[in-house]
Amino acid sequence: MSNHQIGPVKLLTSVLASREDVVVGTDGSEHEAWIVPAVVVGPHQTLLEIELRRWSGGGEVVTASRGDSHPYFQRLVQGCRLGIRDTEDGGAGAAMVGIVEWDVSKQWASVKKASLERLGQAIGASARDELVAHGVDEIGTRKELWGDSSPRQNFLEARFDPDEPVVPLAIYVMTRVLPVLAAVDEVAR
Repeated sequence: MSNHQIGPVKLLTSVLASREDVVVGTDGSEHEAWIVPAVVVGPHQTLLEIELRRWSGGGEVVTASRGDSHPYFQRLVQGCRLGIRDTEDGGAGAAMVGIVEWDVSKQWASVKKASLERLGQAIGASARDELVAHGVDEIGTRKELWGDSSPRQNFLEARFDPDEPVVPLAIYVMTRVLPVLAAVDEVAR
């Protein structure tokens, strides 16, 4: 079991608890996946079950259950997945680093384009330092990392060892869980 402090929450993972199963990805296709379960524990009785689901060429991180955590976390169960892809050269894994923004009036969250500054605000520390501390090899825009000229060229993306499950789980916590927890903090005051 590994224990990672990320801002006010702990990410607990165990590769020994991993399993293989068939999952349906965001593309609607079935994939034979390697699933690594993890638990996120934090303030306001937050206890989330999250999963890394990796398959050939890609994968995702999802919230499998929010248990008795605040109802705002239901949005993560319903969506806001972190997509993972293998790089075209067959090397590092990559994940687009968008950030969840909670709309209090709509009681809903959506993933938006992130900046390192906005990520740092959500984490409460230097985003680059935190991402690197949790195994990210490189973070930058798609244009900087891959020479991308698509409409998403200015979106942040992280490169990491595709065989290291903690990295995408930590990115998910930083970009999905912490922003929703901040919204919970606001209503709890």
